[in-house]
Amino acid sequence: KAEGLDHIDFLKIDVEGFELGVIRGARELLGARRVGLILLEIGDVTCATAGVEPIELLTELESLGYRLHSISPDGEIADRIRSFPATTFSANFLATHFTR
Repeated sequence: KAEGLDHIDFLKIDVEGFELGVIRGARELLGARRVGLILLEIGDVTCATAGVEPIELLTELESLGYRLHSISPDGEIADRIRSFPATTFSANFLATHFTR
């Protein structure tokens, strides 16, 4: 708001497990669809450090009109993420708008 920006095309969130706090802090901005794409790293260990379950990130983003996608090793946007693996993981994901 302070900078007078109408829209952010691309937002990278890299805060070592505290992504949920950033997303919740930007609810108004994200809910108004003023951010086009969001790149964020999600890892079970960093989320645990912040006291967050990775699924909470998925749920929060979906409540704001975003779908989370994995990124293939080739850099392609892959399938929509609906859950996270039970094993240890850390990866980059892309959140995109969807039509409600």
